[in-house]
Amino acid sequence: MANDLIPYEAEVFHSICHVYVESQEWGDVAAFLRKQTRPDLCRPSPKTVKFLKQNLAYIFQATVRQDLQDAVAKFEHTFFSLQGAQNRRAEEAARKRLPAQAASPDEITEGDLNEGMDHLGKKAMRREVRKAERQRGDEQDAAGNVQVKQQA
Repeated sequence: MANDLIPYEAEVFHSICHVYVESQEWGDVAAFLRKQTRPDLCRPSPKTVKFLKQNLAYIFQATVRQDLQDAVAKFEHTFFSLQGAQNRRAEEAARKRLPAQAASPDEITEGDLNEGMDHLGKKAMRREVRKAERQRGDEQDAAGNVQVKQQA
């Protein structure tokens, strides 16, 4: 592809893979899969991986087949495994920085943090906020108990 930064939707991505497979350009398929590492540039569907795995039977050279199997396995791990999803979320969080107008963490609202999150991300964020509030409350209670003991 001339421009590696073109975002591929599921159907477009599947069509490109289909064309490469039908023309039996196995090296190009493997290279194309290896280039797709960022979720903002590629939104594949599981049917593409299934299609590629089914067509491995038509590769008669063992080294080429193994190369494509490795590329498909890495691609599948990146986009469809739990660890891959967690890694993508971590990368997205690293790319999204906190708002520049916030001077301190206390000034950041929950709305700023939830911007662009799906419902599972929002649920996890609320859970983390509650956990942090409980920890702060426990620390305050512990500090209050220490002060009471010192006064007595």
